[in-house]
Amino acid sequence: MAGSAPVPPLVRVCLDLNVWVADFLGTRRGRRGGSSPWLADAVRNATSPAGPLQLVVSLGMLDRLALVLVRDFSVDSAAADAAVRAIGAIASLGPAGDYPYVVVGGGVYPIRDTEDRHVLEVAVAGQADVLVTANMADFDMDTIEKVGSGSEVRICAIAGRPPLVIAHPDCVRRWLRDGLVPTADTARGRNP
Repeated sequence: MAGSAPVPPLVRVCLDLNVWVADFLGTRRGRRGGSSPWLADAVRNATSPAGPLQLVVSLGMLDRLALVLVRDFSVDSAAADAAVRAIGAIASLGPAGDYPYVVVGGGVYPIRDTEDRHVLEVAVAGQADVLVTANMADFDMDTIEKVGSGSEVRICAIAGRPPLVIAHPDCVRRWLRDGLVPTADTARGRNP
């Protein structure tokens, strides 16, 4: 339609388990402020000022989250299962309708922590624009560029696709609230 506003791009977001745990703890403590709850809510609503949001998650990530909720936070196993099923539904009901991924094989990225390696592999397989994590130090390998000190933003070069931005929840919240899609240029401070 002539004269209509351009459609904002779909932003594919992979939330590391620490973001979901921070959201859970904020809800449990009655404190919904902060970047992790804001991001979880934005993904649940599939929208942000930067455009529609699609959650990228895997069955393995969901299984691990359920385990952490039960083991570390004494959540009843049925409640933990319901919580992770709801997160899986967020992905499948999102704008792109992605079901939780199953990553076969893996071990491609030389990251010492196997859980973080899996999260990175899911983000890449799901063509995420951004992987959101509070554990930046765990994402360290030769093909991951540190922006500044690397404590808030890193960029992973991936052959045949745009670079994957790995960023702290505070950065991603700020970008999305400002209407910026997390790209390598955004991460480097070169906002178009």
